[in-house]
Amino acid sequence: MLIALGLACARSDPPAPKPASETTSSAANAPIPLGAPLRHAECVAHAEDPTRATCTLQLTGTGPATVDWTDGVERVRFSTQGVANRHEIQIWGLHAEAPWTWTARAGGEALSGQIQPTALGRALGMAVDRTGRGPSRLVQFLAPADCNHAGFVVVLDAAGRVRWFFDTQRKDVDMAQFTEASTVLALADQSAILEVDLLGNVLLERDDFPTPLHHDVFRRGDRIYTLQVDVWTESNGLDYAEDIVLGLDLAGEEVWRWEEHDHLDATLASLDGVDFWNDEFPGAYDPWHTNSVFPTDDGDFLVSIKHESTILRVSGNDGAIEWVLAGDGVGRVFPSDFTAMDVGIEPVFGNEHHLALLPDGHLTLFDNDRDRGVEIALDETEMTATFVAEWPMGLRCAIQGAVFPLAGEHRLLTCATPHEIAEFDETGAEVARWVLSCPDGGELPRTERAQPVDLWNGLVVGGVTAQRLP
Repeated sequence: MLIALGLACARSDPPAPKPASETTSSAANAPIPLGAPLRHAECVAHAEDPTRATCTLQLTGTGPATVDWTDGVERVRFSTQGVANRHEIQIWGLHAEAPWTWTARAGGEALSGQIQPTALGRALGMAVDRTGRGPSRLVQFLAPADCNHAGFVVVLDAAGRVRWFFDTQRKDVDMAQFTEASTVLALADQSAILEVDLLGNVLLERDDFPTPLHHDVFRRGDRIYTLQVDVWTESNGLDYAEDIVLGLDLAGEEVWRWEEHDHLDATLASLDGVDFWNDEFPGAYDPWHTNSVFPTDDGDFLVSIKHESTILRVSGNDGAIEWVLAGDGVGRVFPSDFTAMDVGIEPVFGNEHHLALLPDGHLTLFDNDRDRGVEIALDETEMTATFVAEWPMGLRCAIQGAVFPLAGEHRLLTCATPHEIAEFDETGAEVARWVLSCPDGGELPRTERAQPVDLWNGLVVGGVTAQRLP
């Protein structure tokens, strides 16, 4: 199935919703909010964003209200958290490929209407080719995937339809995260960090960092983590571009940093082919190329040292290195603290990306040397690392990549360079694959990570809750 997508919306106005006098009152088969009855309801599609709409509800008195939406297949309820006599309810997560029927309810009264969102244009120009091989658990996914360096972050559903997007107004999106606060965090052009909510409100925009940012950005609680690079002259007289794990508050102000220069000896690193930062820092070597940061629930963080195929756990209190996990089980510059356990899965990894700790303490990462995702059970008492699962992508994945959990013990993997996303079930069998491309011949920047999301899974934005209905 090939689905053409775009983000330059046509300027023609969507069909006008029926006025209240033309809507039909219906008996709801779902609970009606208590409070004053509904007097008038109107829902209007956004002319330039087919994924959104605004519903205005007028009650005879004060009370809460809901608006249900359906395209004939999916159903969702948007509910107000406040009590008022007039509600303006923002709607998100629609698509433009079918008309949507809405039903507003309050105080035992219901009014309905229908809208047809404006069709998407061709500025994004992206296409999604999906191959299904079994039952999928994927609802939607967030990806910094766009054509012709347009700088968009998008949410696509499993059918390849755009359900949300944001234009960073930059050339490239280097990384994006759907955060635990139901916001989208983006790193763009190695220079800017932006955070937006699902209504497109910009919560943070900072682009005045003195040196480049790269590879990763992650929000945990009220802190944003990113990787920054700077240059130091080491004891051997050579310049090295070394990384900094930077902690920002939600206003984008620096509140904490961990500099590799203070903890790692760059003179021990290999100097073969490590001139990544030569444009920014001429003549400087890139000893470590730290490419992933994952903050833990207890305030520590993990970092991936790509050029050494090594993972470090670092204390968030004093910056001390708590343990080392080397991809070859031994370690060259950093001796491994873990004994790798062979249980039928090759217990090694190399040039890894996208570290993550699961709730059970297992570590997942993308093993770029072997084009696979792996899961490792870490025993920090016995100091063993048992490779318990692997998911081979079946094609070359030399740069970037990701592993995310899905419901039912499924996993969603990203092979960045060829823009392929694959879902594996609990047995390790592949059940679906999505391939992103630019059918108009435009260039599609690397699809670094495809993060599973569900925009209607009880998310609260602007005092409105979206809950998927059966």
